[in-house]
Amino acid sequence: MRIKSILRLASMTVAASALAFATVGTAMASESLDQGMKLYKEKKYQEARTALEQAAKEEPNSWQAHFYLGHTLMTLGRVNDARHQYEVCKHVSNHPAVQAHCEKALSQVEEYYAKVKPQTGGSPASSTAGTAGEGEERTADAEPSPEEKRKAEIQAKKDKVMQEARDECAKIRKEAENQIQNEKANSNQRFRYSDGSRGLDISDEREAEIRGAAEEKCKRIMHSAEARARGYR
Repeated sequence: MRIKSILRLASMTVAASALAFATVGTAMASESLDQGMKLYKEKKYQEARTALEQAAKEEPNSWQAHFYLGHTLMTLGRVNDARHQYEVCKHVSNHPAVQAHCEKALSQVEEYYAKVKPQTGGSPASSTAGTAGEGEERTADAEPSPEEKRKAEIQAKKDKVMQEARDECAKIRKEAENQIQNEKANSNQRFRYSDGSRGLDISDEREAEIRGAAEEKCKRIMHSAEARARGYR
């Protein structure tokens, strides 16, 4: 099936980058993360998903958990969920290499949607009018059928719902970061940093708690949006 082929190609292209930089900024991995990555490499994607979801829950600031979960979900065809995980990965890590690979993964998601989205403007899928192909192909100046228009309208509604959800999640994450900065500014806890300097700060556990709460909200928002989008038929 054409859509499955596109999805498989997108997931393979994104996944190829994972193994190349798996150790960037790596902290000690949890057992769930180790297991999830192992299952992912063994192509046991359903089992990998369970382990990686647990890893992301245990360590909401682990970019590896979110990144590999994104790959796993992409392979399983859960493209919106995969995009959400890549966005979370980009949010929890400021390492340039991680940011770059998250951007690459997100661009693969968008390319996938561009390929499977119904064509509404008659863009030339084939440069030669007489080329043999599927019966549904039209010449570039052909008027879209009523069914194609209806599908395009439904897709536009779905896209709007999902974009609104992503925007809301971006706002929630920004508020979480502002909360962290405010708590740091008003903290009376003294910490010694790795370079030997000292300063007022909040604990890593508190930062993880704030970000974890934000991601739980985002997860509910995205799941609700996906349910609404599926309702458009």
